Amino acid sequence: WKAQDGKLWFATTAGLAIIDPLHIRSNEVLPNVQISDISLDGKHQATIENGMRLGPGGGNAEITFQAPSFVAPERMQVRYRLAGVDRDWIDVGTRRSATYSNLGPGKYRFEVKAANNDGRANKDPTSLDFRILPHYYQTYWFRGLCALCLGLLVWRIYLSRVSYLVRKTQQLETIVSQRTAEVRAALFVA
Repeated sequence: WKAQDGKLWFATTAGLAIIDPLHIRSNEVLPNVQISDISLDGKHQATIENGMRLGPGGGNAEITFQAPSFVAPERMQVRYRLAGVDRDWIDVGTRRSATYSNLGPGKYRFEVKAANNDGRANKDPTSLDFRILPHYYQTYWFRGLCALCLGLLVWRIYLSRVSYLVRKTQQLETIVSQRTAEVRAALFVA
């Protein structure tokens, strides 16, 4: 029943309950999001810090985070994104981890935001900057070395072909000069 002063009266098994909608307290405590673990290809990192280096590895990363709340934790809104990989924020529901596969070598920034049961959230997301190191065959110097080797191979094939053609030309010149000498000898004899 709604009273004239705006209070709501409910009958319960224990008696009457009164709720005053004008005096409902909202949850002012903002959630404190923490990134608790990161692993690359199943290898967990001992310490979590900005600028950390992972790998080299296959690019399968799992990031675990926490957003503890003592007031209606099931109503918390948690979302994350990996800058440069995710186009938009991803809502996680009750899950507290993010999984990515086939991440290439490079720098990444993982961000997490949480809002309490009343929708109040921190303005700035909690973030973690990390870098996945390349395998030796994914580095620029290795690719440059392969390009250099390929260039040297092509150059060697070119020189070999030129040398072959010079030898063939010399053989043909020798044969032509021999035939010319035979023809001159035949003309002077006759």
